[in-house]
Amino acid sequence: MIHTTKLSNSFKVQSKNETEFYREQMNTLLESLSSKTEELSVTEKKRENALETMQNTLHQDQRRFNQSFDFLLENFRLSPNRTIEELTAWQQKGNGYDTSTGIFTAPRQGVYHITAVVMSLSGGTLFLSLKHNNEYTAGSLVSGDGHKTGTFDVVLNLQKGDKISVESRGTGYTVYSSINKYTTFSGHLIV
Repeated sequence: MIHTTKLSNSFKVQSKNETEFYREQMNTLLESLSSKTEELSVTEKKRENALETMQNTLHQDQRRFNQSFDFLLENFRLSPNRTIEELTAWQQKGNGYDTSTGIFTAPRQGVYHITAVVMSLSGGTLFLSLKHNNEYTAGSLVSGDGHKTGTFDVVLNLQKGDKISVESRGTGYTVYSSINKYTTFSGHLIV
């Protein structure tokens, strides 16, 4: 009987120790799972916030695009009473480009994409400058055999009334042009 009691007590102690060991293991696993679940929740919240920000940005861009598109449709719609000359004169005046000076004056504040392509005399060197309100903002140097083209492709944040021009900088640099219109200067309002 004593032997059975000892055996029974030994079994109880061993069972209690094993139960405690497994309880600690389970608690450790549950704590780890809880920590991982919390990390996942934080990550999911960040993902949701990033997605919401992207959707808001997309909606803003869509609104700006739609406004610009509506503006273009409204302002470039041909009416039966307008002649091509009237439309061309209106477009040149409305776009801020002065054909007599070659200077663009921003009709309103915004971000503009400006491009220019200028050709040199055959075998000549050409140093071009892009001017923003009479300050040089970009340059292009071309030289070599034959005709070479200097180009500009810039995005500028302009205020209403800002002036943009392209010119040959320095003496001895001559721009080549002909009836084929090798020289171009253009831009458009982005936003």
